[in-house]
Amino acid sequence: MKLTGSQYMFCQLQSNLKRLVGERFSGKTTSGVYNLLQHTKPAGSYLVCVPSLKFLKSSTIRTFLDLAPYDSVYTKSKLLLTLPCRATVLFASTRSSAIYSNKFNGIWIDEASLVTEDQYRAVVDRLLPDGWVAITYTDVRDETHWTNRLRRPWYGVLTRLEHNPGIPDSVIEAIRKFES
Repeated sequence: MKLTGSQYMFCQLQSNLKRLVGERFSGKTTSGVYNLLQHTKPAGSYLVCVPSLKFLKSSTIRTFLDLAPYDSVYTKSKLLLTLPCRATVLFASTRSSAIYSNKFNGIWIDEASLVTEDQYRAVVDRLLPDGWVAITYTDVRDETHWTNRLRRPWYGVLTRLEHNPGIPDSVIEAIRKFES
């Protein structure tokens, strides 16, 4: 799969703190998967975190498994993926106790706008020194939301629905009509 310009820019950002903000269906989850796979170190430990198991099962895990190397091993009962380089990826909601018994080389929070600031801080506390954090989320119009207070050293990219080549124009038009 070829990345869009925004997705590519996000994955190429050389920062330990980065974010991708975009509309629904703009490719944020796909970008998060590619980013994690690109920055995985052999035998490292990684966390893919979402607000709830509903998000995890409906989109994030499915997209990750579609894009992961074919010889990866997914253990459904543990929500754990082992990549060919022996790195492990734990999938969890922000409420999962499994998060708090591990430390991670990298953390990706998908749908971060639905995570509270306290949940965000608790998850990020599990980061190893020199680790990285990436967040993907839909733009939040509330200026008091914690994602709107992120400043440097955070680096970010903005993406739009129209940037996703997998969505037909007729669907984009229907979404725009529904939103107006």
